[in-house]
Amino acid sequence: MDKPPLKEERLKRLADEYQTLISRKLEKRIQKKLDKPLKKAVCDLQNSIHAVQIQWREAEHVRIRYKEIKAALMEDSAHFQSNIEQTTIQAQVQQSDIKQLEQINSEAGKMRAIAKNLLLKEERDAVKSATNRERQATEGKRLIIERKQELEKLEKKIFHTGKTTIRPDVDGDESNIQTPTPPLCPKEELNQAFETLKDATGGNTIDEVLERFTAQKETTGRLSQLRVSGEEHKVKLEKKFDNLSAQLESLKFAEVKDAEE
Repeated sequence: MDKPPLKEERLKRLADEYQTLISRKLEKRIQKKLDKPLKKAVCDLQNSIHAVQIQWREAEHVRIRYKEIKAALMEDSAHFQSNIEQTTIQAQVQQSDIKQLEQINSEAGKMRAIAKNLLLKEERDAVKSATNRERQATEGKRLIIERKQELEKLEKKIFHTGKTTIRPDVDGDESNIQTPTPPLCPKEELNQAFETLKDATGGNTIDEVLERFTAQKETTGRLSQLRVSGEEHKVKLEKKFDNLSAQLESLKFAEVKDAEE
């Protein structure tokens, strides 16, 4: 016969085992009841987690792509801003160049008009002076030729008169003796011719008359040189004006083309 303490201990152990069996059985029942919904819930949760992970990855990809696009846009914006500033500076420089070229063009036009007027005036003065000198020279030559012819006639007359024999009247009447008319003095004729030349040249002495003729000839040469030099300067100014006009048109065309772009 067992001792009482051992029996109680055994009963207690059996009771514990029973409780354990009951608990396991109950747990199995509960687990059986909860296993299917739990598995479904776990599967749904895993699917949700997977979907969230996919969305997160897509969002991360979009975020990275957005940062890249933003960085590229910022870089392009800085580049465009730099291009705009450079274009603005170039436009200002071109505008300044256009104004300067327009000013040069205006000044060249004024200089051209002034040079043209000067050349026309010089040409008119040269033609007038040459005409006057030619007229005076022609008049002087004509007077000299006339005086020379008169002197030759006078010399012939004097020579013929000197050799003419004076025949007295047979009655000895001295009143019938033919006395030749004294001719004009050649010196007076020359003086008259010289006075005419003085009036034509404006000189007072022979040296002054010759000097005036020489000076007029030199003046004609200088005027001719001035006319040639003026024509050359006029051609240079016209070429410069054409070049400036071409540059101005080129700049305007470039400005219009840039504005269209």
